Amino acid sequence: MSGPGSIFGRGAVSGMKTFDQMRERVERTKDDSDSALFFDLVLFGEMVTKVAAAGLIAAIEDDNERHRYSQVHRLVRADGIGEWASAIEDVLSGPSSQHLLGAAHTEQRELMQRLGTGTWQYEAIRQLHQVLTALDPSVNPLPNGDVTRAPIYSLCGRSGERACRPGLPRPPEYRFYAQFFQA
Repeated sequence: MSGPGSIFGRGAVSGMKTFDQMRERVERTKDDSDSALFFDLVLFGEMVTKVAAAGLIAAIEDDNERHRYSQVHRLVRADGIGEWASAIEDVLSGPSSQHLLGAAHTEQRELMQRLGTGTWQYEAIRQLHQVLTALDPSVNPLPNGDVTRAPIYSLCGRSGERACRPGLPRPPEYRFYAQFFQA
Protein backbone atom coordinates (compact mmCIF):
# COMPACT_ATOMS: atom_id res chain seq x y z
CA MET A 1 0.00 0.00 0.00
CA SER A 2 2.90 2.33 -0.46
CA GLY A 3 4.31 4.15 -3.42
CA PRO A 4 3.28 7.06 -5.54
CA GLY A 5 0.04 5.41 -6.67
CA SER A 6 -1.50 5.12 -3.24
CA ILE A 7 -3.26 8.02 -1.57
CA PHE A 8 -2.32 6.50 1.78
CA GLY A 9 1.24 5.50 0.85
CA ARG A 10 4.36 6.34 2.82
CA GLY A 11 5.00 9.45 0.72
CA ALA A 12 1.56 10.87 1.39
CA VAL A 13 1.60 10.84 5.18
CA SER A 14 4.61 9.81 7.18
CA GLY A 15 6.35 10.59 10.41
CA MET A 16 3.18 10.71 12.49
CA LYS A 17 2.64 7.77 14.80
CA THR A 18 -1.12 7.90 14.26
CA PHE A 19 -0.76 7.48 10.51
CA ASP A 20 1.77 4.69 10.93
CA GLN A 21 -0.57 2.87 13.33
CA MET A 22 -3.50 3.22 10.94
CA ARG A 23 -1.38 2.00 8.03
CA GLU A 24 -0.39 -1.06 10.12
CA ARG A 25 -4.05 -1.65 10.99
CA VAL A 26 -4.97 -1.65 7.29
CA GLU A 27 -2.12 -4.06 6.54
CA ARG A 28 -3.38 -6.46 9.25
CA THR A 29 -6.95 -6.16 7.98
CA LYS A 30 -5.96 -7.31 4.49
CA ASP A 31 -5.85 -10.87 5.84
CA ASP A 32 -9.18 -10.49 7.63
CA SER A 33 -12.26 -9.79 5.53
CA ASP A 34 -13.08 -7.61 2.54
CA SER A 35 -15.61 -5.59 4.51
CA ALA A 36 -13.16 -4.93 7.37
CA LEU A 37 -10.51 -3.84 4.84
CA PHE A 38 -12.92 -1.53 3.05
CA PHE A 39 -14.11 0.16 6.23
CA ASP A 40 -10.57 0.51 7.60
CA LEU A 41 -9.56 2.21 4.33
CA VAL A 42 -12.58 4.51 4.61
CA LEU A 43 -11.64 5.25 8.22
CA PHE A 44 -8.07 6.03 7.14
CA GLY A 45 -9.41 8.45 4.52
CA GLU A 46 -11.57 10.14 7.12
CA MET A 47 -8.60 10.45 9.46
CA VAL A 48 -6.46 12.06 6.76
CA THR A 49 -9.31 14.46 5.94
CA LYS A 50 -9.78 15.49 9.57
CA VAL A 51 -6.06 16.00 10.19
CA ALA A 52 -5.74 18.09 7.01
CA ALA A 53 -8.77 20.20 7.97
CA ALA A 54 -7.49 20.74 11.51
CA GLY A 55 -4.04 21.71 10.23
CA LEU A 56 -5.38 24.16 7.68
CA ILE A 57 -7.78 25.74 10.16
CA ALA A 58 -4.98 26.08 12.70
CA ALA A 59 -3.05 28.02 10.05
CA ILE A 60 -5.72 30.75 9.82
CA GLU A 61 -4.55 33.93 11.53
CA ASP A 62 -6.76 35.62 14.10
CA ASP A 63 -8.75 38.39 12.47
CA ASN A 64 -11.65 40.71 13.26
CA GLU A 65 -14.08 38.58 11.25
CA ARG A 66 -13.14 35.46 13.23
CA HIS A 67 -12.64 33.16 10.25
CA ARG A 68 -10.78 30.53 12.27
CA TYR A 69 -13.43 30.53 15.00
CA SER A 70 -16.23 30.13 12.43
CA GLN A 71 -14.49 27.10 10.90
CA VAL A 72 -13.85 25.50 14.30
CA HIS A 73 -17.44 26.21 15.35
CA ARG A 74 -18.66 24.56 12.18
CA LEU A 75 -16.59 21.40 12.76
CA VAL A 76 -17.52 21.06 16.41
CA ARG A 77 -21.13 20.80 15.28
CA ALA A 78 -20.42 18.73 12.15
CA ASP A 79 -22.59 15.66 11.69
CA GLY A 80 -20.39 13.95 9.12
CA ILE A 81 -17.05 13.87 7.35
CA GLY A 82 -18.46 15.89 4.45
CA GLU A 83 -18.45 18.99 6.63
CA TRP A 84 -14.72 18.51 7.25
CA ALA A 85 -14.02 18.21 3.51
CA SER A 86 -16.11 21.31 2.87
CA ALA A 87 -14.11 23.20 5.51
CA ILE A 88 -10.90 22.30 3.66
CA GLU A 89 -12.31 23.69 0.43
CA ASP A 90 -13.45 26.85 2.21
CA VAL A 91 -10.05 27.41 3.84
CA LEU A 92 -8.21 26.84 0.57
CA SER A 93 -10.35 29.01 -1.69
CA GLY A 94 -12.94 30.87 0.41
CA PRO A 95 -12.69 34.05 2.45
CA SER A 96 -10.59 32.28 5.10
CA SER A 97 -7.83 31.75 2.53
CA GLN A 98 -6.98 35.45 2.76
CA HIS A 99 -6.02 34.96 6.41
CA LEU A 100 -3.73 31.92 6.10
CA LEU A 101 -0.33 32.22 7.72
CA GLY A 102 2.50 32.70 5.26
CA ALA A 103 3.90 29.24 6.05
CA ALA A 104 0.61 27.65 4.92
CA HIS A 105 0.69 29.19 1.46
CA THR A 106 2.92 26.36 0.22
CA GLU A 107 0.33 23.75 1.24
CA GLN A 108 -2.46 25.88 -0.21
CA ARG A 109 -0.60 26.15 -3.52
CA GLU A 110 0.08 22.40 -3.61
CA LEU A 111 -3.53 21.48 -2.86
CA MET A 112 -4.91 23.95 -5.39
CA GLN A 113 -2.38 23.07 -8.12
CA ARG A 114 -4.00 21.81 -11.32
CA LEU A 115 -3.21 18.16 -12.02
CA GLY A 116 -3.42 16.73 -15.51
CA THR A 117 -4.17 13.21 -16.61
CA GLY A 118 -1.21 10.89 -16.33
CA THR A 119 -0.09 12.05 -12.88
CA TRP A 120 -0.43 9.67 -9.93
CA GLN A 121 -2.41 12.31 -8.04
CA TYR A 122 -4.96 12.58 -10.85
CA GLU A 123 -5.20 8.78 -10.96
CA ALA A 124 -5.86 8.65 -7.19
CA ILE A 125 -8.64 11.22 -7.55
CA ARG A 126 -10.08 9.38 -10.57
CA GLN A 127 -10.11 6.06 -8.71
CA LEU A 128 -11.76 7.56 -5.62
CA HIS A 129 -14.35 9.09 -7.93
CA GLN A 130 -14.96 5.64 -9.43
CA VAL A 131 -15.70 4.27 -5.96
CA LEU A 132 -18.08 7.12 -5.24
CA THR A 133 -19.82 6.69 -8.60
CA ALA A 134 -20.21 2.95 -7.97
CA LEU A 135 -21.73 3.70 -4.56
CA ASP A 136 -23.96 6.49 -5.87
CA PRO A 137 -24.49 6.72 -9.66
CA SER A 138 -26.11 10.17 -9.33
CA VAL A 139 -22.71 11.75 -8.50
CA ASN A 140 -21.54 14.45 -10.90
CA PRO A 141 -18.86 13.25 -13.32
CA LEU A 142 -15.24 14.17 -12.76
CA PRO A 143 -14.29 17.12 -14.98
CA ASN A 144 -12.28 16.25 -18.08
CA GLY A 145 -8.72 17.48 -18.02
CA ASP A 146 -7.10 19.12 -15.03
CA VAL A 147 -8.30 18.81 -11.42
CA THR A 148 -6.86 20.02 -8.13
CA ARG A 149 -5.93 17.80 -5.18
CA ALA A 150 -8.50 19.42 -2.92
CA PRO A 151 -11.38 17.13 -4.10
CA ILE A 152 -9.57 14.09 -2.72
CA TYR A 153 -10.81 15.02 0.77
CA SER A 154 -14.37 15.44 -0.44
CA LEU A 155 -14.23 12.14 -2.31
CA CYS A 156 -12.89 10.29 0.76
CA GLY A 157 -15.63 11.76 2.90
CA ARG A 158 -18.44 11.19 0.44
CA SER A 159 -17.30 7.61 -0.28
CA GLY A 160 -17.40 6.82 3.43
CA GLU A 161 -20.81 8.42 3.90
CA ARG A 162 -22.26 6.60 0.87
CA ALA A 163 -20.77 3.29 2.00
CA CYS A 164 -22.44 3.58 5.39
CA ARG A 165 -25.93 4.10 3.97
CA PRO A 166 -28.30 1.18 4.49
CA GLY A 167 -28.18 -1.26 1.60
CA LEU A 168 -24.85 -0.07 0.18
CA PRO A 169 -22.52 -1.75 -0.56
CA ARG A 170 -23.14 -5.47 -0.51
CA PRO A 171 -20.39 -7.66 0.99
CA PRO A 172 -19.10 -9.12 -2.32
CA GLU A 173 -18.48 -5.57 -3.56
CA TYR A 174 -16.12 -4.56 -0.74
CA ARG A 175 -13.06 -6.07 -2.45
CA PHE A 176 -13.97 -4.19 -5.64
CA TYR A 177 -14.17 -0.85 -3.81
CA ALA A 178 -11.11 -1.48 -1.63
CA GLN A 179 -8.89 -2.05 -4.65
CA PHE A 180 -9.31 1.59 -5.68
CA PHE A 181 -8.13 2.85 -2.30
CA GLN A 182 -5.06 0.62 -2.46
CA ALA A 183 -4.10 1.00 -6.13
